[in-house]
Amino acid sequence: MVKYLDGHPEVGVIGPQLLNPDGSVQSSRRRFPTLATAFLESTILQQWIPQNPILTRYYALDRPDDAIQTVDWVVGACLMARREAVEQVGWLDEGFFMYSEELDWCRRIRLAGWQVVYLPVAQVIHHEGKSSEQVIPARHIRFQRSKLRYFQKHHGPAATSVLRAFLLATYGYQLVEEAAKWLVGHKRPLRRERVSVYWQVLRALTNDQVGIWSMVIGS
Repeated sequence: MVKYLDGHPEVGVIGPQLLNPDGSVQSSRRRFPTLATAFLESTILQQWIPQNPILTRYYALDRPDDAIQTVDWVVGACLMARREAVEQVGWLDEGFFMYSEELDWCRRIRLAGWQVVYLPVAQVIHHEGKSSEQVIPARHIRFQRSKLRYFQKHHGPAATSVLRAFLLATYGYQLVEEAAKWLVGHKRPLRRERVSVYWQVLRALTNDQVGIWSMVIGS
């Protein structure tokens, strides 16, 4: 990766090919998300429509895994950034506790005129989700909060409000669905756990919205 950066001064960030522990290729390069992407990624719609052209394009599945290519951004499990690019745009935004921070960083680097490159000849094994899966409610909350922060930062308040409303509606639907299954006695321990997760996510996203409106009114 260092050698490639040394030979390509126009490149600001480079990411290797990520592999699962079994050696299979893990998706690690992306196009920039749109509102349609945000509606589908890691929501109930992705479960309903797993194979769809929007996410196929977002995950760059229409491009070969084994080819060096310029991309919009690379997953932050492993990446290398050029010092000059970092000095120009700044470090990772600490407002992102987890998730989307590398997306925001790569977008700022791209906007500053640098290229982001996927380099599959460099490979790294990534145990995806092994840290965050231990606390499922926090993972949901942090992922969706980061998604909202990214949209607020790069797409403005209107798109963010639409996305927040969509997330509240879908998590609300899932909460009602799981509660109904619990009531009829279907896998009650699982349903109880899911109800708890979705309730915590709804509370967090609702409290975030209340806080935003309080700041607006107070100003």
